[in-house]
Amino acid sequence: MSTSAINLTTSVLDVTSIVDSLIYIDSAPVRNMQSQMTALQSKLSAYQTLNTTLSALSGKVNRMLFGDAEAPFVRPESFLDRLRDSLFSACTAASSNPDAISATASNSTSTGSYSITVTGLAQAQSLASSGFADTSSTLIGTGTLTITTGDHDPVTIAIDNTNNSLSGLRDSINSANAGVTASIINDGAPGTPYRLLIKANETGTANSFTLVDGISGGQALELVRTQAASDANFTLNGVAIAKSSNTVSDVVSGVTFTLKELTSAPVTLSVEKDVDSIVEAVNGFLTAYNAVNSFINSQFRYDPSTEKPGVLSGDSTLRRIQSTLQNQITQRVANPFTSFSAVGQAGLEFNRDGSLTLDERKFREALTRDFTGVAALFLGDGDSAEGYGGILMNLFSVLDGITDPLSGPIHNATDGLNRNIDSLQDRIGSYQERLEKRREMLTLEYGRADEALRLMTVLQAQFSSQISALTG
Repeated sequence: MSTSAINLTTSVLDVTSIVDSLIYIDSAPVRNMQSQMTALQSKLSAYQTLNTTLSALSGKVNRMLFGDAEAPFVRPESFLDRLRDSLFSACTAASSNPDAISATASNSTSTGSYSITVTGLAQAQSLASSGFADTSSTLIGTGTLTITTGDHDPVTIAIDNTNNSLSGLRDSINSANAGVTASIINDGAPGTPYRLLIKANETGTANSFTLVDGISGGQALELVRTQAASDANFTLNGVAIAKSSNTVSDVVSGVTFTLKELTSAPVTLSVEKDVDSIVEAVNGFLTAYNAVNSFINSQFRYDPSTEKPGVLSGDSTLRRIQSTLQNQITQRVANPFTSFSAVGQAGLEFNRDGSLTLDERKFREALTRDFTGVAALFLGDGDSAEGYGGILMNLFSVLDGITDPLSGPIHNATDGLNRNIDSLQDRIGSYQERLEKRREMLTLEYGRADEALRLMTVLQAQFSSQISALTG
């Protein structure tokens, strides 16, 4: 029997399993590097979480310092400038007669009581035309209409065959941006119920307007004044004041009040510090601070479920951040506007785990007893390096530095982690390329060995068969 007739398709060796086992042994360095990369990625994720919680804290600090506005490029140096912008200047306004005068307050340093008597309300000037039979077919002729509002330049409107109806003139006036608004009313008069009404957009004598009718032919407009422009007139604590609008926002700093009707008796407007908003903001600040403190503590705490501490447990950058933040709260404050030197005097208390709680009763009492002193404790006066910093301004500065996206410690730490991760990825890729080449070589070598063994097995079987035939 020739070997060409022998079946050599049955493998003797499991080449794939052998090669896989050898490659698995050779890939130990890859698994080690992947483990290192997983650890680095866990640290990177932890730093990203830390940065998120610090950014949330920074947002709460910024809100207390600057309200809803973004932090200014140039920070206010004096306490009074800081107070004006901060949430500590938040006020509420209450009217003894809201039907006659309503009021709101934002940030103000002008707390107190104001007596207001309204003797006149601001009105907008208006003119009305004679009656027309319809709004589209009755023509008013052609020419020009010139409107001058207040001290603005005159606006001239051309009237031709495309817009010389009542509705066409209305639309042309409204698109001219002349400081007035035109509308068509139906007064119910028999035969000619439609009239053009032109009204100033703003109240007050300064916003009155004149109209020069240069239209000829067709039905005349015959505009007549239906309401004269007038100013709002009132007295505030005996001082006579006139304003173009019934909504007044430039008399009492930070307070806007609206005059609704004439008053026969004075209306009392009370402006007080919005202590509730301040307390709410402080609690929000403490919640954000405690979230940062809790995350940092979780990194140093042993976790029984994993039998390991947090991934940043031995990280010196995290320790420095924790220490820096705590120092801003615990350091003594001294500036000319406060007799308070520590947060505990105003009701902020440290717990054993480093978190903060607010004794609200004590805090409100401190605000009532010495509002300026409490505000100065938080806001400071001048540069913190001079020993006059406040808690919030100091925190604002250090948080700004910690979260700096270009040179802050978190950026530096994550930048280093990313570089290490990239380096490991390159090394893993290079090693895996070598492993693939080795896999090809091993597959070829063991494939040849398997082929030789299969041939040897077949030859052995053939030889045994021949021996059996001879001995039989």
